[in-house]
Amino acid sequence: MSNAFPRTPNAFPRTIDGRTVAREELAIHGRLGAEALPRLAASGAATEGFEFAIRGGRNAQGKDCLRIEARGAVEMSCQRCIAPTRMGIDVDTELELADSDEEIAAADDDVDRALATPAMPVAALVEDEILLALPMVPRHAECEAPGSRDDAVASPFAALGTLRRVH
Repeated sequence: MSNAFPRTPNAFPRTIDGRTVAREELAIHGRLGAEALPRLAASGAATEGFEFAIRGGRNAQGKDCLRIEARGAVEMSCQRCIAPTRMGIDVDTELELADSDEEIAAADDDVDRALATPAMPVAALVEDEILLALPMVPRHAECEAPGSRDDAVASPFAALGTLRRVH
């Protein structure tokens, strides 16, 4: 008999057995609120939450894997103008399951891997992929850096130059 997961969005297990999910091709889905994503908050990104799905199966090489999908939005400070900017995040990743950290370290390819354990935390799996999808330099599609407008305040270094000439 298969271990079926609840179908209601907010009634998902806290942990999963990665191998069982993969071998039995199980799927779970739900919503993670901001309180379930502490590392995302620590990165400076605010969110109302993410819808997610985790599906087990086999990858193209026939190895056990988990496909993780997550959709939501974050608000971060634009690195150009410092004003808040809202960005959509859409994750769709396949993680090959590995039996040991040594196996992951020894792999010489571009395959994403996760350590398969009998108690893999669902929120952490999803949060890892969201963190990896964040932009390195968040910014608005179009904005101006402070001081780039004609009406901008003069550079503080220009003021220092004036003081130097006076003394």
